[in-house]
Amino acid sequence: EYSDPTNRRFHAQPNACQACGPELWVEDNKGNKLQIENPISFAQNKLAEGKLFAIKGLGGYHLTCDGWNETAIQLLRTRKRRPFKPLAVMMKSVEVIKKHCKVTTLEEE
Repeated sequence: EYSDPTNRRFHAQPNACQACGPELWVEDNKGNKLQIENPISFAQNKLAEGKLFAIKGLGGYHLTCDGWNETAIQLLRTRKRRPFKPLAVMMKSVEVIKKHCKVTTLEEE
């Protein structure tokens, strides 16, 4: 389906299967692939330590940090050269967002 121009999934980047992916891995800041058994747990632990991560997505990289860690947030702002502009946040659900943010009815929908 990925190679068939008549298929709706032709060259669909998020297309994946059990045999060929997706594959998760961790690279250091020089691009060397690290031998990490569980990349998700590794990233969680490093984020908890205040480290930043660049996560490759379809349209580029998402720069991430622990949103509760002021030092990590300041480091992210410095790296992005964004001292005051709001940063995007990701949370599990609207219920979690409502605990930490003001949400209008329109935004909730």
